[in-house]
Amino acid sequence: MTSVQLNQTAQVTTQFTGSGVITFPPARLNRTLQGTVSLLGGTPGTAWSVLVGGLSVGTLFAPGPFGPVQILSGQSLSLVCAAGLANQTTYTAVLQGIDDPASVASSYTGPIIPPPNFSGNQGGISSYEGGGTGGYFNIAGALASNLAYRLKAVSFTSQGVLATANSWVGLFGSVSALCLSTVTSGFPLAQTFDLDSILDQGPIEGYVDAAGWPASTTISAIIRFDVVSIT
Repeated sequence: MTSVQLNQTAQVTTQFTGSGVITFPPARLNRTLQGTVSLLGGTPGTAWSVLVGGLSVGTLFAPGPFGPVQILSGQSLSLVCAAGLANQTTYTAVLQGIDDPASVASSYTGPIIPPPNFSGNQGGISSYEGGGTGGYFNIAGALASNLAYRLKAVSFTSQGVLATANSWVGLFGSVSALCLSTVTSGFPLAQTFDLDSILDQGPIEGYVDAAGWPASTTISAIIRFDVVSIT
């Protein structure tokens, strides 16, 4: 038995509830799957719960990716969105990685590989599709009144066509702007900011202005934090 490339797709067509569940076929007997999952299409920033063997391992913010995840023999990977999906619409997810014999499975590093020098909990990965309009995208939801995010760092990255002009990216919470930065023209964005333990109850959003980001560019953000009591 040998390792093989993993490239699976799974779909769901939503009904009138606006919810949907995408489930991949289970890992075969005596096999271990490891990889990342992404969502094709849909509204950027839509939250999908990621379940492996029926247990939650995190949240995918469309389009992702989320991972890596490890799926043991007989287990299935599912994406669950409770509300907010377009009715009578087909959503497709892609699982890519490696299909190993269980006895010699590759080293497991997830779920979620954090950016270098990040610590604490995973806040979320979300992205903004460029196209000249600018806007906000969700990263983490609001907390209960007795809790707060103690933010540690945020990392912004971009993929696709290079920026053609200086542009702003930022992070906003329920209290105030948490950090803003100008992106130098001519380079993809890859910047990490220390936030010095800022407290915020959320929701927390990323922001991208309209300048310099063509439609073929995706700007993503990931935050690191602890959840603390404020009562």
